[in-house]
Amino acid sequence: MDTSYIQSALAELLDHLQLQHGAISVAPDGDITRVEIESNDPSRIIGWHGETLNSVQHILKSMIRTKEKMEH
Repeated sequence: MDTSYIQSALAELLDHLQLQHGAISVAPDGDITRVEIESNDPSRIIGWHGETLNSVQHILKSMIRTKEKMEH
């Protein structure tokens, strides 16, 4: 898992969506990867019932899968 790619791709995605954020940390945790996003306005990133966050997660997963396929 390329944590630096995840960090930079997520930052670029959040910037594109004009969602303000601070530091992004990425850490493997067993079978999952934990991502923490610092923000002065976390409700904008989370969205209504977590819909925005779920959408960002879905797009990021797709970006990671595409990158992995291109590397093989």
